[in-house]
Amino acid sequence: MLTSQSSVRFQVFPRTSPQDVQDYSVAISINEKLGKPVLFHSKDITIYDVYPNPVQDQAFIDYQVHNENVNAKLIIHNILGRPLDEYELYSSETLIKIQTEDYTSGIYFYTLYVDNNGILTRKLIIRK
Repeated sequence: MLTSQSSVRFQVFPRTSPQDVQDYSVAISINEKLGKPVLFHSKDITIYDVYPNPVQDQAFIDYQVHNENVNAKLIIHNILGRPLDEYELYSSETLIKIQTEDYTSGIYFYTLYVDNNGILTRKLIIRK
């Protein structure tokens, strides 16, 4: 989280008595969350968005498996739905490295499966 603080000081001169100047100081604090976008979160798993996207040679997806009894995987498929690669999501790991150097330029999809149920599908763009 990025926090930025600043303050502004100003003076108010009342019309009826300009000699009665009133000083005001205002403190400003801005908190900006710089985390990765969460795509899916449940009691069993949290998965973040792929980066970089578009990708040239390799992409990454951060995740956390909260329940080691859950069977989670990510499948990469082409635009016609043909599976190309499958990645198991282990509770002892937190990052998937997707090798794309063998793929041609185009649009692909990755789908998160939890206990063999398709949970979400997102687009992966490959540019060479």
